[in-house]
Amino acid sequence: IDTAASSYQVGEKVMVVGETSMGMMAVVLAFVLPFVLLIFSLFLLMALIENELYAALLSLAVLIPYYFVLWLNKTRLKQQFSFTIKPINN
Repeated sequence: IDTAASSYQVGEKVMVVGETSMGMMAVVLAFVLPFVLLIFSLFLLMALIENELYAALLSLAVLIPYYFVLWLNKTRLKQQFSFTIKPINN
């Protein structure tokens, strides 16, 4: 957040601005990588396990460690994702 953020009043209209690359990285981390991981693990587990239900449930369970690792690295991610505040002039 911008260092001059304390100069804004509650209820004042502002725009939160971030770089496009940060948005793309957030989409990749939150949606693309988990999707690829899910599809890859589903096909792998379906080849190894005959039961489709168990393969699907186990492939969903693969996402738990992924999001846990993201949660563990939240301080590192906070350093990479920074935003600024700009006033909206009406």
